[in-house]
Parts: sequence; structure tokens; C-alpha cells
Amino acid sequence: MVALPDELLSKQGLTYVNLNYNNISSLPKTITKLQKLEVLLCQRNDLIDVPDELGDLSSLHTLDLGKNRLA
Repeated sequence: MVALPDELLSKQGLTYVNLNYNNISSLPKTITKLQKLEVLLCQRNDLIDVPDELGDLSSLHTLDLGKNRLA
């Protein structure tokens, strides 16, 4: 997977998303649609940056961005 499927962003009740070991290069700003998201795992992708909007996810308590290309 190289991008988040639109179907995922329509599942507004999600609390846990594991995107580890993909080829995702960016997270969309629309990830803020997942207002109940508590855990977002994105290890070992190709992320070079993340949207500032992640800070708007008030329920998010675990964010793992390890092993990416973040500056």
C-alpha cells in the first residue's frame, strides 16, 4: 500500500490503525476525520513528513513513526 485508502478515512469510529510495513509516503490532512483514533502505527514506511493536523486528533495517545525518512 502506498497511500491510505479513502475507505479507511470513512471509518470514523476507528480507534486503532496499523499501517506498519507499507510504502506510504505521506498521510493525508483528512486523517483528522478519524476523531476517535487513539493509536496510529506507521513504522517502516516511506514517510518524509506528517501533517500538522495530526495534532488535532485529541484522542490520539500513541503515534509510532519509527523507521521512516522523516527529517
